[in-house]
Amino acid sequence: MPAVGQPDAVILYSGDRAVFDTHRSTLDVLGGASSHVGTDPGLAVLYNTALLGFMYATVNGFYHAAALVGTAGVSATEFESMATGWFLNSVVVPILDDQAPKIDAGEFAGTIDTTEMNLTALEHVTRTSEDHEVNAALPRHLAELTRQAIADGLAGESYASMIKYYRGPRKG
Repeated sequence: MPAVGQPDAVILYSGDRAVFDTHRSTLDVLGGASSHVGTDPGLAVLYNTALLGFMYATVNGFYHAAALVGTAGVSATEFESMATGWFLNSVVVPILDDQAPKIDAGEFAGTIDTTEMNLTALEHVTRTSEDHEVNAALPRHLAELTRQAIADGLAGESYASMIKYYRGPRKG
């Protein structure tokens, strides 16, 4: 689905802000919204790569979920309306809205979203997938990573503390 030149396209730019501002009207022709994400020239590519990773994780999560409900005869189309029409907007987006500032602040106090509680849910998804003969590699991997976090002492912290297992050594 080609987006370049369409009103809903977002074109990411990074580098000298003055150059971006000078050429913004020309750049906006490529998409409905141009976004300057920072002065580091490589930041736009990093954003794009991060968004691709987010997309693939999300899309593959949907494929796994559709395969799981498909074992009960539910079509992917029927499930998609529930997944995106309600769950994504009413559950996932509010979680991200809540947890992003906590990640930035390094505040991982657990309440109802502890790492331990989330392991229980991931184990359930893994078992149910196996019971329905659906590939359980994705939820199994997430459960294993969560088990490691618990072994490292994060059982009572917010599940947002899992960011620690995705971050590599910080430079500078």
